Amino acid sequence: MPSDFFGLQVGLSALNAARRQMEVAAQNVSNANTDGYSRQRVEIATIGNPTVAAVTARSDGAGSGVAVVGTFRTIDDFLQARSLTEHSTNAQLTRSQTLLSRLELTFKEPSDTGLQAQLADFWAGFEDVANSPGNLASRSQLIQRGNTLATSINQAANDMDQLWKTSVEQLQTVLTGVNATADRVAELNGSIKRATAAGLNPNSLLDQRDRLAQTLAEQVGGVAKPGVLGQLDIYVGGTAIVRGEDAEHLLVDTNGSNIVNAYDSGAPPPAPSPSPIPVLVVWQKDNFPATVTGGEAAALLDGVNRMLPAYRAAVVGPGPTVGSVASPAATPVPAAGLQQNYDILNGGVARSFDVSVNGGTAVTVTLDSVDLSSGTASDVQNALNAALGKAGLKGVVAKVTPNGPDFNVALMTTTAGAGQTVDVLPTAGDPTFVVAALGTGPTVTAGANSSTGIVSLASQIATTVNALHLQGVDANGQAGVDFFNFDPINGLSVNITDPKQVAASSAGKPALDGGNALSLADVSNAANGPDNNYRSLIITLGVETQTVNRRADIQSDITKQVDAAKDSASGVNIDEEMANMIAFQHTYSAASRVITAIDQMLERLINGTGLVGR
Repeated sequence: MPSDFFGLQVGLSALNAARRQMEVAAQNVSNANTDGYSRQRVEIATIGNPTVAAVTARSDGAGSGVAVVGTFRTIDDFLQARSLTEHSTNAQLTRSQTLLSRLELTFKEPSDTGLQAQLADFWAGFEDVANSPGNLASRSQLIQRGNTLATSINQAANDMDQLWKTSVEQLQTVLTGVNATADRVAELNGSIKRATAAGLNPNSLLDQRDRLAQTLAEQVGGVAKPGVLGQLDIYVGGTAIVRGEDAEHLLVDTNGSNIVNAYDSGAPPPAPSPSPIPVLVVWQKDNFPATVTGGEAAALLDGVNRMLPAYRAAVVGPGPTVGSVASPAATPVPAAGLQQNYDILNGGVARSFDVSVNGGTAVTVTLDSVDLSSGTASDVQNALNAALGKAGLKGVVAKVTPNGPDFNVALMTTTAGAGQTVDVLPTAGDPTFVVAALGTGPTVTAGANSSTGIVSLASQIATTVNALHLQGVDANGQAGVDFFNFDPINGLSVNITDPKQVAASSAGKPALDGGNALSLADVSNAANGPDNNYRSLIITLGVETQTVNRRADIQSDITKQVDAAKDSASGVNIDEEMANMIAFQHTYSAASRVITAIDQMLERLINGTGLVGR
């Protein structure tokens, strides 16, 4: 049986347990406002009697007191994992919000200075020229409006280029932080492992490590899984960035990417390749691509590989060029050969040829009586475009350029896109024109098209305006030339500087007719014209921004709710701690009273035994 002093040991164990509980409660209260701190609790267990009797004695006492098993954090593992996931998604959407808001500033819509307003001013300039074809001031104003429109489109592209570069730099900064955080987590894992193995309390280290794990989730979508001896392994796309005491590093690999070829690469444009060169996040150890699906890094990757290149492609390129057809082997057409096909030398018999667009029904084009014996390239172009217009071929335009004493003649479609073709065929019984002028076997040059299928605003404006402008006649009676120059690298620019070069008149009409300028003004109302396509682009951007904003608001609320649930399990409640401290204080007082009572009993036993009967 226990000795008479055994009760003191039982009381002492109660005192020690109550004191430890008071200390931990004080620790909780002092860290109630510490970010990332998890409430701690003391786990105690009763010390029972021995279950095996001794050789000469056995215990018949009530128990041996209480033992402190350890001090543990009060956390919910499920809520901890859920918190990492929600913080990852929230950080990703927040970063996407920022990118889209900056992208919206590029377009400045709706406003009086946005591209939509400048497009309207440009088409109104053609209408002014149509109303006063002989007014050089209205022609000069039209050229200036074209320059302003081209500058604004190019500036929008430049702004997106800079935003792309800034986003790549931000991605590099994020990964620098990821690598430093991963190193720190691995270091803490080592300290936690050693403390746990030695039986020490690593709670403060665990709190620091969990806070860093949340940072990794927000940065790169890290997923945490528990390891041995309190360690935490963290994975990115199924590959460990932290495993025990070892950490891996991530790098940004642009691999020659830029905002053009990251989405639709070309070497050089405008002949884009269908093989994009994206910006990648790779593992430093083997340069293998990492799968990043969450956090800020995922949003930045989406921005530089999809969002920004796609909107830039929609504004300035890469985009398609028109299809064209030329004479066989690019053989120049002799002026004499053209002259033979006009009725002035053929007894009043008009010559003709058939044109088929994209393999469709052939349309007969009849040439008027025009003397081209000493004609210029402009005369030939005017005559051909006048004949095409009379035949109703609004989708085909002739472009004639001098080649020494001869001419290069091409018929082009006015529709942007790959595979646009023009077939020139002889009419029944009258093959002379085709054989002598364009040839019986035309060489087809299909328009180059972006593999994305996007027709850029700049390329569509250039293609549409140039096609109509080529069909007109300028104030000097010369055939119209390209109004715009365009390529996806250098952007859009106005090709003409002389106001008289504005081809306001229709082919075959007086030089001050104004009909062609009116046709150009009507482009603003085209169903699939630049204005409607630009409005669709802005609507697409607005819808994407609204969707991300709505998702971000919802995700923010979800994240707050998960954090609140996690805090309810692991956060410090001051009222609860105060109540616990009172309970622990009473426990300590009761244990002290037990020791005092036993002390008094022992004192009576020791000092009072043998005095009875004296």
